[in-house]
Amino acid sequence: MAEYSDIVMEHFLNPRNVGEIKDADGIGEVGNPLCGDMMTFYIRVDGSRLSDIKYKTFGCGAAIAVSSIVSEMALGKTLEAAVRITREDVAQRLGGLPREKMHCSNLGAEALRRAIRNYLDGRDGMDDSLSRQTATTTPERSFEYSLTDEAILSELILKKKRERDAVILVHNYQRPEIQDIGDFVGDSLGLALKASETEATVIVFCGVHFMAETAAILNPDRIVLLPEIRAGCPMADMAPVDDVIRVKKQHPNATVVSYVNTTAAVKAESDYCCTSSNAVGVCRDIDADEILFLPDRNLAAYVAGHLPDKKIIPWDGFCHVHQGISADDVREALANHPGAEVISLPECTREVISLADHVTSTSGMISTALESNAGEFIIATEAGMVYPLTCGAPGKSFYSTANEPLCPNMKLITLPKVLRAPETLEPRVVVPEDIRARALLPVERMLRL
Repeated sequence: MAEYSDIVMEHFLNPRNVGEIKDADGIGEVGNPLCGDMMTFYIRVDGSRLSDIKYKTFGCGAAIAVSSIVSEMALGKTLEAAVRITREDVAQRLGGLPREKMHCSNLGAEALRRAIRNYLDGRDGMDDSLSRQTATTTPERSFEYSLTDEAILSELILKKKRERDAVILVHNYQRPEIQDIGDFVGDSLGLALKASETEATVIVFCGVHFMAETAAILNPDRIVLLPEIRAGCPMADMAPVDDVIRVKKQHPNATVVSYVNTTAAVKAESDYCCTSSNAVGVCRDIDADEILFLPDRNLAAYVAGHLPDKKIIPWDGFCHVHQGISADDVREALANHPGAEVISLPECTREVISLADHVTSTSGMISTALESNAGEFIIATEAGMVYPLTCGAPGKSFYSTANEPLCPNMKLITLPKVLRAPETLEPRVVVPEDIRARALLPVERMLRL
C-alpha cells in the first residue's frame, strides 16, 4: 500500500468505530460485485444528530480506510450535514486516493446515506420536527432530495426544466452527474456564448458566481439561477473593484483587459473581457501598446510571452487550482504514464507550461486530444476535466497531474440543488442595472473577438 497517503495507512492499520450497533436506528449496506468490497453502516440517532456510528467492512485496505474516515466524519453531525458527505470529501480527508480506488469512497458515502435513509423510512408518519422540516421548507427539501437516486433526480430535473422553459449551462469542472444533465457543457467562453444565444426564460447556471453574473449581464430580462449561491471564485475576489479603480488611475494610458473570472463590478471598469481561449487574440487586436491585465498573473505572463511588442501590466492574482500544480506534479504523472502528452491551460505557471506539448483552454483540450496521435494525456488543470475529455474523446486515456487538483467551489453544486433551483426560482443572480450596462460592452467585445 505504498502508494497511499499516511492518513489512509493510519485508518487502515487503526480503523475507528468498527463493530455493530444492536437495534440500530438505521442500517445501510452497499457492495461492489466487481471487486468484492462490502460495507454495512449502523447508526444511532439522538434528536437530529448521529450519536453513534459503527460499520463492518469486507474488502481491500482502501475500503477499510474509507469506512473508518466516513464514520469519523459523520459522528456527531446532524443528519443533513452527514448526508451531504460526498466521495470527494472522503478522498480529500484521506489525503487523496488512487483513481482506481475512488469507487471505495463512493461506497462509503453511499452506505452512510442508505443508513440515514433507512432511519428516515422507519419514521414515516411520525410527527417529529425533521419530518415536518423535510416536508415544508426549501433547504430541507434539498436534504430530502439528497436521499433520492441520481437517475430519479435527473428525470425530475429534466421535467422541471421543461415546465420552467429553462436551459441548464454546465462548466467543464462540475461533477459528472451535473454535466450529464446539462444542455451545454463547456468553458467560460462557450457558456457565455450560449447564454447570449438562449431564448429560454430561465438560465440555470452550474458553475461559479462570476459565470452566472456574466449570463445576467447578457440577459437582463431572464431569470438567472445559481444552484449554490456560495460557489464563488477566490481569484475574482483578488481584484476588488476599489483596488482596480485605484490602479487604473496609476496607468491612465493603459487599456484594461479583464479575464472573465472577475466580478460584474470589475467588468464594468474594464475596456475588454477575455477568456483563456481568446486572451492572446483579444490583446493582439486591441489598438493599445499598454494593457492592464487582471486578475490572473499567470495568464498575463502567457499573453505577454506571445505579444512582446506590447506592455502587459499584470495584476497579482492567481487561480489556486492552477497555481497549485507544480512541475514536479507533471513529471511524476509522466513517470507513471511514459509517452503521454501534456495538455496545459495557460493559467498554469511558466514552469508547468514549459513541460506541455499543448497549451489551450478546457474546451480546446477535447479537439487537441482528438487531433493528436497520442493515446494518453496528462491534464494540467482541474481534475474534473478528465470526465468531459473521456466522453469527448473515447478510446483515449486522460490522467490528472499527481496532486489531483480540485476546485471545491465547482463541486458545491449537486443534483438536489439543481432541482431545487427551477422549483423555487432561487437563488437568483441579479446585476444592478448601472453596473450591468457598463459591463455589457467589454463582455460583448469578448464574444465578438
